[in-house]
Amino acid sequence: MEITDDKSFQAALRVLGRPVFYETGGGIEFVSENIFDLTGYSPDQFNLNRDFFPGHMHPQDYIEVNHTLVMWHKQNEQEPVVTMFRFNVENRGYIWLEDHLVSVTENGKKYMRGLMIDIDQERKDENSLYEEKFRFDQHHAGIPIKDRLPLILEQLEQINEIRRQRRLLVLSVFDYMQKNGFAFRNL
Repeated sequence: MEITDDKSFQAALRVLGRPVFYETGGGIEFVSENIFDLTGYSPDQFNLNRDFFPGHMHPQDYIEVNHTLVMWHKQNEQEPVVTMFRFNVENRGYIWLEDHLVSVTENGKKYMRGLMIDIDQERKDENSLYEEKFRFDQHHAGIPIKDRLPLILEQLEQINEIRRQRRLLVLSVFDYMQKNGFAFRNL
């Protein structure tokens, strides 16, 4: 989806399901107000304590995300980076988030601009499909593939295609914002 005007920009945001926007680094700390709806925590809790966000990530995911970001920084942040992780939300336990991050330089200052999306239901659906595939594989070991397995594989492929399309849409959002001088903190 190419974003060419404010109307298509707003449509893209609706498709993404009210993403949380944030900017960090270069003296900028900003998290959009809807972070509260997603996590139960206020923007100030994130903005005033740089350890708040990583402190609420699942420990295993934190290690993987941190490694991915270190590698991204080593590659001079040339391409956007996408990570998926569990985040401990207020009074509900962990939910899955997908985070899209780009490096931005404006007025000689370098910072990161990000967009987070709730993918909890998508991950639950995906895990159910993998569990069903595993049970099928265990039960039908050595038996030719039958009815249900092709459908499971097709559904898993559909999830991957949804992710690919979402990543393209997020890139379009970032591109439109950059071309039009939008800063998340000014939305």
